[in-house]
Amino acid sequence: MIKKFLLLFLFFTANFYGFSLNEMTAKIDVDRANRLFKKGNYEDAITLYERALSKITNSTQIYYNMGTTMVSIGETDTAIQLFDMAKNNFNDKTSKSIKNSVYYNSGIAKIENEDYQGAINELIESLVNNPKDENSKRALEYAKKKLEEQKNNSGSKSQNSPDEQEGESDNNEGSNNSDNNQNDNKENNNSDNLNENDKNESGENSKSDIDRLLESLRQFRKDKNNEEQYYGGGRIDKDW
Repeated sequence: MIKKFLLLFLFFTANFYGFSLNEMTAKIDVDRANRLFKKGNYEDAITLYERALSKITNSTQIYYNMGTTMVSIGETDTAIQLFDMAKNNFNDKTSKSIKNSVYYNSGIAKIENEDYQGAINELIESLVNNPKDENSKRALEYAKKKLEEQKNNSGSKSQNSPDEQEGESDNNEGSNNSDNNQNDNKENNNSDNLNENDKNESGENSKSDIDRLLESLRQFRKDKNNEEQYYGGGRIDKDW
């Protein structure tokens, strides 16, 4: 482990030559931020990533690292924007491993936001860059399942909409019996309560599954068996 750390440190030190002072200090900030992230000190890590971005505005890696940190503290909207910035800065030298990681984490953030179609799009791109990524495969299947449930729930709401209820009432033979009206109201209320219970149960299951996905992502980085430094879902490319 010590040898690997020294080799990585020496490599980055060697690559500092020829860089501007801003680029050198930005890389130092990122290195410090990465260490803080691994310790769970997310707020201080974000501060350092922001400072690095003020010096290097076109770094996929910095946008990605900061986005991943935002997911860890629940700021998924901001995280998605940062992942989009990371993708906007892809170039010919961006490895498939990095692309896979960016799309995967963006997909997880969108799952948490219940944007399942968006998550599916991200996870498909993740698998394009790494077809063997089991995490992306599982997350993709989960997103597809939740999207189908979302569509079914939406269809159920449409069938029980007030306009349709009025139409059905108008088609009745003009019965103005107050007891019937009260019964109709009770049935509608019961239907609404059932739908609300279904949504609550679905929300609880969704939150539980999302928590497991996020915990899996965090545990992957902390896994004691992974002694080399990692970048998101994959190792940090040495060409950065």
